[in-house]
Amino acid sequence: MSENKESQFELDEIAFTQNFIIEVGKNLKDLHSNISKYNEELDKGNFPATLKLLQKLSTKTSNLNVILKQNNEMKIIPLDDQISKIEKWINNENSLKEYKKSQYKDSFLHNLFDTFKSYELEVKGNFPIFKCNNFKFELDTRKMTSKLIYGGDKEKIGHFDDWNLESISNSIKNFYDFFKKINIDEELKIIYQSYINCRTEHSETTADWIPILDILSEYTKTKQNANNELKYPEKVFFSFIIYQILQNPNHEILGKKMGRRTATHTAAGNKNEHLWIPLNKEDLLGENIMYLSFR
Repeated sequence: MSENKESQFELDEIAFTQNFIIEVGKNLKDLHSNISKYNEELDKGNFPATLKLLQKLSTKTSNLNVILKQNNEMKIIPLDDQISKIEKWINNENSLKEYKKSQYKDSFLHNLFDTFKSYELEVKGNFPIFKCNNFKFELDTRKMTSKLIYGGDKEKIGHFDDWNLESISNSIKNFYDFFKKINIDEELKIIYQSYINCRTEHSETTADWIPILDILSEYTKTKQNANNELKYPEKVFFSFIIYQILQNPNHEILGKKMGRRTATHTAAGNKNEHLWIPLNKEDLLGENIMYLSFR
């Protein structure tokens, strides 16, 4: 039995080498995939994406180097040379970051007005904050991201991983296209019923004026119970629905028309006490509404 044991080949070293090769192969495959993605985004001129990928590439190259150095006795000379070339390339790309960032900004500003015009939208403002109709979009020059904000209460409705003009302008256009298809009379019925429900809850008072945010809460529950998901954040959705009702004097229910009362000076400074309603679709002029009634 002992003679057989002595004749057996020791497998520990093979297993160790095998694990090393598997680990290196896995990291190489990951590195290759990310370099490929970087090249693709470079071809598209998507600087924000390349910026994020460059950080990942630096980390992944560093991780691979750690594995190779921890197993220095298993030197793979061609791989060492390849890693060295990749590191030099990454350093060179890093050195060009500010130049590419400047190019990306110039390209954005050059195409800004024409892109929005193609969507029949007008944009105003100065870098890095621009306005379009009831929206503002802000560019983050550090993270190279952008966000779309609705109205005077600054309700965020979109976040983008880049400064893609098509994505931003398309989001604004889709907003208005969506509300063109809304059946306002049906929405008015739900709002009126929400108002009545709130009046019942406020039965200790005889006031016709009900806090708009209470009505919004009741309206949202009604929509959710009907499995009717709101496409936009509830305050944004409700704000624009109310605008559409108020801007048309013919909208009424049971012979009653919606009335609104603006917020007090104190409440106007607290977005938890009022709802911003636009006065038109062309700009950010609006009213901070605190109460609604039907008379």
